[in-house]
Amino acid sequence: MMSATEVVANMPLHSATVRVNKHKADWRGWKFMWPFALVFVFVFIVPIVYAVYISFFKKQMIGGTKFVGLENYARLLGDGQFWSSVGRVA
Repeated sequence: MMSATEVVANMPLHSATVRVNKHKADWRGWKFMWPFALVFVFVFIVPIVYAVYISFFKKQMIGGTKFVGLENYARLLGDGQFWSSVGRVA
């Protein structure tokens, strides 16, 4: 007759090893994403955020830069030429 300790001793340790290695393999795959992610952030995301930031200001030749908030967007949405161009593109 087999005892409980013999059954446990005969179990392979393979399943635990596979689980640990699989976790490491998943992490290694994500390391290849970092170069793309860095380029994507600095080429696309940072310029978009900066463009939105500067859209809240009005730059003048005399007097420098003035914060105007959403005034630029209100002027844009009220412009008939803007809506005409949107109609042509869309």
